Order: sequence, then C-alpha cells, then structure tokens
Amino acid sequence: MRRFDKTETKRWCRFAFGSSTNFRKGFSVVDGFSLGEIRTGHYTVRLSPLKTGQDRVTVQLNAINNQGQPYVSTIHFNVEVVEGEF
Repeated sequence: MRRFDKTETKRWCRFAFGSSTNFRKGFSVVDGFSLGEIRTGHYTVRLSPLKTGQDRVTVQLNAINNQGQPYVSTIHFNVEVVEGEF
C-alpha cells in the first residue's frame, strides 16, 4: 500500500469478500491497524494508511451458514505501507 495524504478523498484500500449464500452480520476488529484507520462493513474491510511501516490486522467475520448456524471466521492481513507509488 502507498501512504496517503489525509486530505485525499480516495485514500482507502478496500478488501472485498463478495456476497455468498451465507448471511453476513459483518466484521469486527480484533487487532487494529496501528499505521492508520480501519473501517468495516458487511462485505468489506477498508484500510487507510497514514504512516509507513508493517502491521498485522486481525478481523472476525460473523455470519450464519446455510443450515442457520452462526459461525465466526478469523482473517489476518499482513500489511506493509511504503512511501511513493509502485
């Protein structure tokens, strides 16, 4: 990821997990993003880096499977933020 200026309007890196037959309750942040901001929705996790470095982000997806049983799926992101374009 490239480090963004906070004044930019399109400064979010979005990880979309797409819709499926399972009902999704959304994501919850387990271990935050120390290099900037993190936002979650029903199908996406969005990161906005404000400084360079490396970090590990952990989120949990809360959903209901096809049989109506709730489940939690843990997802880890290893993120490196660099200065400049690539």
